[in-house]
Amino acid sequence: MKKIVLTTILLTSALMAAPSNAVTKLSDETRNLFKAEMNFIKIGMDEILYNMIAGNDEKVQEIAGEIRDSFVFTKSLKPHNVKELQTLPKQFFVVDSELHGGASDLANAAEFNDKEGMQKNYFKMVNSCVQCHSTFATHRFTKFLEEE
Repeated sequence: MKKIVLTTILLTSALMAAPSNAVTKLSDETRNLFKAEMNFIKIGMDEILYNMIAGNDEKVQEIAGEIRDSFVFTKSLKPHNVKELQTLPKQFFVVDSELHGGASDLANAAEFNDKEGMQKNYFKMVNSCVQCHSTFATHRFTKFLEEE
């Protein structure tokens, strides 16, 4: 819990504006942490969708809770990562917060077998992913650039 609080404070204190290509300027170490986090979330999102379709609300609650608690860098954060994080734009942290908030809301909906709430919050998470990738990861997902 202490790490989550520390990360939340760190994320909300990063108010410096930076261009959307700021992610590409991060060190390989920090970018690899991002990639590991994104892979974890992708696998979790796939599993959530399957379990929603299968009607396994308990598993949806479990996985959504894991995503809710999987803040970037919580296990490997080092002082130089903190400095790099502070170069990211505020909007990055807003979108990241929306993703984790959606995961929290999804876990709550699953706990109460609220199918409509589960769907709503799953798509809230998907929208956060799309917003983040189309804003901050066009270097990796170049198809977003073709739409402009």
